[in-house]
Amino acid sequence: VRQALADLPEVYELGFDVSTESIFVSYDAALGAPKDVTGPMLAAIKAAGYDPWLSKEAWPEGATADVVTR
Repeated sequence: VRQALADLPEVYELGFDVSTESIFVSYDAALGAPKDVTGPMLAAIKAAGYDPWLSKEAWPEGATADVVTR
């Protein structure tokens, strides 16, 4: 998933919750509404062989982010 989204400049960070098999994506909100902005992200993830969907428009409460370099 990281590789699938690596070429999209809108993506800032990814969060993973392996207990629920969830991925959280952070992006620049100035780009538009979540459903509009996430279209290319969902397409990239699907092209990588996953079956994505937009579940929520916010990270879960209490979520933290760590920087991961490639």
